[in-house]
Parts: sequence; C-alpha cells; structure tokens
Amino acid sequence: MIFYITIFLVLSSLLVLDFVKNADSLRRLIFFLVIAFFVFLAGLRWETGTDWNNYYSFFKNMNAQVLEEDKVFEPGFKYVNFWVRSYTDDYTVFLMICAVFIISLKSYYFYRNTSLIFLAAFLYYAYFFFDIFFVRQSLAISFVLISSPFIVKRKFIPFAILIYLASLFHGSALVFLLAYFVYNLNMPGYVIFLIIAGSIFFSVLSIDALVLKAVVQYMGGNAYIASKLEGYLEVGQSESFNSALGKTTVLLLGVLKRGVLVPIFIWFRDKIDKADYKEYNGYLNLFVMGTALYFITSNYMALQRISTYFTLFEILLVLMVARHLRGKVAASIVYTVIVLYAFTKFYYGFASYKDLYVPYYSIFDSNIERVVY
Repeated sequence: MIFYITIFLVLSSLLVLDFVKNADSLRRLIFFLVIAFFVFLAGLRWETGTDWNNYYSFFKNMNAQVLEEDKVFEPGFKYVNFWVRSYTDDYTVFLMICAVFIISLKSYYFYRNTSLIFLAAFLYYAYFFFDIFFVRQSLAISFVLISSPFIVKRKFIPFAILIYLASLFHGSALVFLLAYFVYNLNMPGYVIFLIIAGSIFFSVLSIDALVLKAVVQYMGGNAYIASKLEGYLEVGQSESFNSALGKTTVLLLGVLKRGVLVPIFIWFRDKIDKADYKEYNGYLNLFVMGTALYFITSNYMALQRISTYFTLFEILLVLMVARHLRGKVAASIVYTVIVLYAFTKFYYGFASYKDLYVPYYSIFDSNIERVVY
C-alpha cells in the first residue's frame, strides 16, 4: 500500500505546477512523464487487479472459434483480443496496447479541456487509479469521455457513434445515450434533492429488484442482455460481491459522500462565470443522473457500474470549481479539502479489493503469492 500512497503524495505535490507561469514546456514534459509512468504500470502488471483470471484465460484461448462462439464478452473486446493474439501470445503486449489507448485518450481529453492538468491527473488517480487496473469497461469509459464535447455542441450523430463504439467494449455504455437529453435540463436545487432522495428510497424499498425482474422478462427476446440482467439478479443476493465492503456500508458511504458534494455543486452553480454556466449546469445534470443511477442500482453492485460513466463529470465539476476560485486563501482551503476528499476516494477504492491490488506485481516479479479471481 505504501507504493500507491507514495504515488498519491507525489501527484498531490505536482498540483503546484498548475500555477507555474511561463513554464508550458516543462508542464507538458512532466505531464507526459506522468502518463508514461502509468501506462507502464498498467501494461507491465501481473496478477494484479480484478478479473485477472477471466481476461488472461480469454486471451490465451482466443482463436477463430472462440471469436465466433463466445457469448460472454462484447464484440469489440473480442476482436481486439483476436487481433493481438493473431500476432503474439504474450499477454503483456495486449495489456500494454490497451493501456496506451485507455490512459492516453483520457489524459489527452484532460489536457485539451482544462488548464488544471495536474489536478485532473491527481483526480484521475484518486477516482480511477489512473486505470492501472483497467478492465474492458475502462475502454468504454474512454469513448464516453471523448463523446462529451459533442453533447456540449449538440451534435447527436458523432456522439451516438462514439457511444456505440463504447458499447462494443461494454454494453452498459448504452445508458449514456440518456446524457444527451439530460444535459440541457434546468433543474432547481429542490428538484435535484427530490430526485436523489427518491432514488435512495427506490433502493431502500427494493423497488429496483421488481423493475429489474420486469426488464428481464421484457428483454427475453435478447438472450445476451437477458442473461446479463439475470446474472445481476443472482449476484445481487450476495452481501459482498467478493468486496471487503458490504452493500449497506457502500450505500451509507455513497449517501455521505453525495450529501456533501451535491449542496456544494448546487451552491457553486450560481457563482460560476456566465460564460461557463451552461457547461457547468450540464455537467451537474449528468452528475445528478449518475448519482440517481448509483442509488437505484445499489442492491446490485455489479449493475451499479453503469453509474461509473457519470463519475467522470464529478471530476469535471471539481476542475471547474477549482478553476474559478478567487484569492489565495480560498484556493488553499478548497485544494486542501479536495486532496483530503480525494484520499478517501482513493483509500476506499482500494478497500474493495485490496487483496488483488496490494502489493503491485509486475512481469519482473518471480515470486507472486496471490490468489487471483
């Protein structure tokens, strides 16, 4: 764990570079080195991260027959495995190619869309571990992120194409199509609180189970989607989903976290510059939607991943708040709060599957003692 905490501390110390003037070349160089560091961490890992066995076995056994007959993985992910496996059986090559794509794409988006690139990198690590332990949904999230400018520009066709590409790696990405229609809503603060409160009661009263069962019956004609939903129903009965945190604990932490963030984001909406109001309000809408989905699916932690696509906009909101701070004292206080909050995200993220994350093993480690699953 010391290894990961050290990285957290180094990234937090780099936050000052966002305020160094007349040093663009230096900032670009350091940002590139940060990206390269995480690409190598992600690409060179071995038996570290979730779903290792499933992905490793799938790659090793990939051939034309598996490509055609497999019903578990999405077609985009299968074809990437097939393409790489056609040239090599080295799983590290596959990991490295995926790491380059996933991490570079998100990092490039942050570089192009915020002046606070080191705060973006810091939050990327705190929220997503900089995709060191990427899975196929990480590929989908990268497509979702680069689709967001087309929501802002109201260009549905390119947006829909990117979401379709995302769904080829993880079918859950299709839920993000709703973002296009939610983005422009103007919701008063009390409406936002009602939506979130309603989603919590939805979960507490287990209405989500009834809805999910109805959807399974409705989707009976689509074997792939129906089987996925049935799997979520079965796994949802487990208290922990192989996670160190039980469902009740996860729900309470979610309520606590969002109980702090939502009022702050709503309050700051009226303080944002007029030129940035529409974008900030749109991101707030997507954050609210993600929060509602998070609670609605809280009884099915495997299904809860659909809210992950909207977590990106929590990061973008924090970046916009930080960018509009006025005064050194206010900036110092807010940055301190951001770092402390980011550490809680980082710490509890590890707590879920600490046995699979700690210690970090690479292909250069000869004695690996870990039971992977």
